Amino acid sequence: MSHPETCVALDFETANSKRSSVCSMGIAIIEGQRITTRASWLIRPPEVYFDPYNTYIHGITEEDVADKPEFNKLWDGFRQYFEDRLLVAHNASFDMSVLRHVLDEYGIPYPHLSYLCTRVTAKRVWPGLHGYGLTTVCEYLGVEFKHHDAGEDAVACAEVALRASIQFRAPTIAELMKSAGISTGQLHPGGYNPCHIQQTHGGLAAVRATTSNFNQHHPFFEKTVVFTGTLQSMVRKEAAQKVVNSGGHCGESVARETNFLVLGDLDFSKLKSGVKSSKLRKAESLLAGGGDIEIISEADFLRMLAE
Repeated sequence: MSHPETCVALDFETANSKRSSVCSMGIAIIEGQRITTRASWLIRPPEVYFDPYNTYIHGITEEDVADKPEFNKLWDGFRQYFEDRLLVAHNASFDMSVLRHVLDEYGIPYPHLSYLCTRVTAKRVWPGLHGYGLTTVCEYLGVEFKHHDAGEDAVACAEVALRASIQFRAPTIAELMKSAGISTGQLHPGGYNPCHIQQTHGGLAAVRATTSNFNQHHPFFEKTVVFTGTLQSMVRKEAAQKVVNSGGHCGESVARETNFLVLGDLDFSKLKSGVKSSKLRKAESLLAGGGDIEIISEADFLRMLAE
């Protein structure tokens, strides 16, 4: 198996409407948080017919591939980029369909691999964009590339994955998927399963930052905040958004990694009467055991937000 710190961004271009008509493939190898290798190949399709529209999109012609090898002749060299790898592709359902069809065309067994779709990822990481095509996402991120050049598209896809991992403070693409709640797609000799966003219940832990500009000196930066009771100044989800936009995280329940428990005004009033929520009791138990947690009022929370 490949190391989890390494994955391969992939892009295919096709000659016509047949998914098996691969005419170009590009890859970009990601190791940790950087692209270490990029490469692309022109490939002669099994039936050398180029739809004028496809040529208009990617610029590749029949003459360009006339002396190039077919995919099956290149597979022994390509296998290293697929077998037991984590692949990344933008609109991966297309690229994985192309891979399956071209392998079927030549009777080549499917390799074992998992894959991440950066289109699916972008929807989770940057909600609210007017579209999630590779061009739109890259324009938003400031990534420049020549679209529909397989090598350029693979690198752009890799950049999207890396920017997403930075947004989630994930050290690897594999960790990004866990943080973003995305299940990988799978390809194996028996078939395949698509990449998808895991279902959530819309809790505060699912709230994601709408900015990537964080003040590292903010009191909530890289801290976990939990709320109990009713806030008077704003609804709880709005408060959670402010926390994550400060570079922090929100938890659903008090745990050892919780840094702040915010008492809503109602809970604060109950506290004076000796009534304590289960979250407050858990926080006090952690404090008694030497835990690193602060119990603060809503007023303190608002003051810290403004810092």
